[in-house]
Amino acid sequence: MDNPDTAVDIIILSWGRIPDTCAAIDSALSQKGIVPNVIVVDQGTPDDELSILKAHVAQNPSVTLVCNDKNRGVPGGRNQASSLGSAPYIVALDNDAEFASSDEVAKAVTYMEADATVAALAFRIVLFSDGEDDKSSWPYPLSMSKYSGQRFQTARFVGAGHMLRRSTFDAVKGYDDTLIFLHEEVDLAYRLINAGGTMVYEPSVRIRHKVSAENRVSWTGRRYYFHVRNTIYMASKFNFSPVSSLMNATLAITRGLRSGYIKGTLQGVFAGIGLIPRGLKQRWFDSRVRLSRDARKNIKATSPTRDMSLVQKIRYRLVPDTKAAQ
Repeated sequence: MDNPDTAVDIIILSWGRIPDTCAAIDSALSQKGIVPNVIVVDQGTPDDELSILKAHVAQNPSVTLVCNDKNRGVPGGRNQASSLGSAPYIVALDNDAEFASSDEVAKAVTYMEADATVAALAFRIVLFSDGEDDKSSWPYPLSMSKYSGQRFQTARFVGAGHMLRRSTFDAVKGYDDTLIFLHEEVDLAYRLINAGGTMVYEPSVRIRHKVSAENRVSWTGRRYYFHVRNTIYMASKFNFSPVSSLMNATLAITRGLRSGYIKGTLQGVFAGIGLIPRGLKQRWFDSRVRLSRDARKNIKATSPTRDMSLVQKIRYRLVPDTKAAQ
């Protein structure tokens, strides 16, 4: 299991929650059997809190800390952190999460080195409090209660904890920082698959997540703004069926209005429409974005709605989190 000479860039984004961030850093530094290169990008934490983080990092010279004066968004921050390293593997760890043991990253490296086709490894996300599976971190079409302990191929992964193969990540130019927040992992997953990579859910690698499932699944108007905005943008960007793209966008808008997030939803609609030219330009002129037939088949085969009727698909989009509990 040990890969003592293998370097891994462990990236952590920080924005407040400094005690949790310090614990995440310590968890990353505790990883055995690999060479952990810990990179922390702070996204605008106030100076009084930031001083605590700086003091903690100063005790660990192997940690790189970069402090931005404002929040660049999740994909922008991850791109920035990844660019500061050069290891063959990148692990993203949320700053409110920790590795379940000191050999989690080594296990992930062992799996990646055994299969060169794997571009992303999705970790098992459990609640820090009791070790139960975090249903809000289960985006897969399979039943969580039946499959959370089984390895399977997927077309998506969760941001709270995952490993990326740097060569493929760099080949597709990393995350799309236009997204800012929400759906950045799905967007990247599509492009990794299009580049010929596969992704696998690996339950033996576990991340303990400190935020309760109840808080994780809550929505706000601002969150819904990004959900609608990014859904429209991605519908224009990727060459899926126009019917399915239109349906996804329409259902996202409908769900937001029905949930009472009228302002955020409408703002998201206008912002998403404004991004359509950018999305179409990538679809038409960027081979990394224009999905091949095989990539579309792969993505469709692992979609959360793959085995659903039209009515079930509509219900799934309008009433979230209904499948994971099955």
